[in-house]
Amino acid sequence: MNALTSGDLALGAAVGVGGLGLSMVGLWVNRRGLDEPGPPPVAWRIARVRGTQSLCWLTNTGTDRALSVTADWRKAGPGLGDLPVRVAIGPGSSWQFLLRPAARHPSVLWLTWEGQPVPVAVPLP
Repeated sequence: MNALTSGDLALGAAVGVGGLGLSMVGLWVNRRGLDEPGPPPVAWRIARVRGTQSLCWLTNTGTDRALSVTADWRKAGPGLGDLPVRVAIGPGSSWQFLLRPAARHPSVLWLTWEGQPVPVAVPLP
């Protein structure tokens, strides 16, 4: 039998077993698992490609594959190139795009993907 820790919640009920007396039926739930959310299904990070000033990686740091990932090029302006348009990016995978050195860059990249129709701002480095 597993021992309960201070973060666990135990529930029990006495039930009859074939007229032979009482037996304890229990259920325990780890409260820490309920209180702490797991990693998000899709999350993003943008970082510069090492050794360059003009290339960046858009990385899915979540646990699920993001489908139809699209960057809002209207908000990105002329300083960004090769932005994703309806691409799939798996967990831990990246999309490489261009930061044009001579142009002004926005502070965020706005992304949508399947299941996320409202644009999400991802900070640029």
